[in-house]
Amino acid sequence: MPKIDVRNLLIEQSVDYPLPFKKAVEGNARKRLGRAAGLTQFGVNICTLKPGADLIAAARKTKSILFMCSRRGGLCEDNGKTVRKAGETAVWKAGVPNSHCLIDRGKLNAIFIEIGSCAPTERAYHSDIDMMVVYDDVDSRYMRKDGTPY
Repeated sequence: MPKIDVRNLLIEQSVDYPLPFKKAVEGNARKRLGRAAGLTQFGVNICTLKPGADLIAAARKTKSILFMCSRRGGLCEDNGKTVRKAGETAVWKAGVPNSHCLIDRGKLNAIFIEIGSCAPTERAYHSDIDMMVVYDDVDSRYMRKDGTPY
């Protein structure tokens, strides 16, 4: 296995959320460690959430894990709000609907690792906003829950 120097990985800061939700996720950056290693069945990303930024994730058919590396973040899920501190995790089981959002309301960047499936097709729903994302063999796209595009 080749060594991957995380310092040299590209920092992705693009936010492709539709306009009503784009502002909330600005300040979210990731380094795609899994992609750099050639992983195809799951992704591993090292993420930075700047103060005031949100990471909005949807309820998916696939599983995902979040591991806080530094600082703390407010975790909002369908069943309430909690805080995740450095060294703590959150795990979402496949097929269990539970939208989640990590929010950094501190004064320093929150660093965390996200791990999740790289399923070729997926529909993910956001319970608290009128948005779903569809991944299929055509592309990925954001739509309203009734299926109309943004």
